[in-house]
Amino acid sequence: MTTALYPGSFDPLHNGHLAVIERAASSFDRVIVGVLTNPAKRGFLAPAERLSAVQRAIGHLDNVVAVAFDGLAVAAAEAHGADVLIRSWAKEYTHELGMAATNAAMSGVQTVFIPGRAATGSISSTRVRALLQAGRAHDVQSLVPPGVFDVLAPMCAERPAR
Repeated sequence: MTTALYPGSFDPLHNGHLAVIERAASSFDRVIVGVLTNPAKRGFLAPAERLSAVQRAIGHLDNVVAVAFDGLAVAAAEAHGADVLIRSWAKEYTHELGMAATNAAMSGVQTVFIPGRAATGSISSTRVRALLQAGRAHDVQSLVPPGVFDVLAPMCAERPAR
């Protein structure tokens, strides 16, 4: 059985993230979405809110679970028995390649890159947060899964960065 860990802050999770999760779910026996708490980053959603939103979004995937973690992704992979790390190609692909090489050197855990879908590749959590802070929940609705939107809509324009 192959277990994959898809780590990220998911602040908030958007349709691009979900596309990667769904692709990973069809490729691996078990997928763990690791919701990272990074004390160096000011978050929009509290860690518990992010975990709840991710859990709502992945409810239709039987072989996917979400867990919260802090620290290094390789430590979370080891703690949860993950064989590989999942990353998506991002605009900073050289950064992603460097992280993959470092993780492999530290732990032996390999990274598998899963591209997003063309329709969701330009979505970013930064853009979603900016739209929410501008009071544009109606524009966010098409960028995030319905369960995530249910968490985000009530806080539209009233939530400063943490």
